[in-house]
Amino acid sequence: AVSVAAGVMDRRRPLALLRMTGMSIGRLRTTVLLEAAAPLIITAIVSAVLGVLAGEVLLNSITSAPVPGPDPWLIPVLAGGLLAAMLVVAGTLPILGRVTSTEATRFE
Repeated sequence: AVSVAAGVMDRRRPLALLRMTGMSIGRLRTTVLLEAAAPLIITAIVSAVLGVLAGEVLLNSITSAPVPGPDPWLIPVLAGGLLAAMLVVAGTLPILGRVTSTEATRFE
């Protein structure tokens, strides 16, 4: 959330100019949300897969018994964490409307 808010504040002028040239606030919000969502989702999936693989390697090196696969409840937990993170990021999107409004842009 802090990263998204800082990114919006850093790009205040370009985003305001896009809005003044006719881009809707909804499209700007979608763009900012996708900029935050793509790295978040990719990182979460890669780290979950690497964590499971590292756990299996560690358990295989410790014991000779067969190691069971991960429990299926990990997928809903990961999805719930991603959803919570995206809701936090979405909570910062109203700042985009205030920063790119015509009143705020007029004094830039």
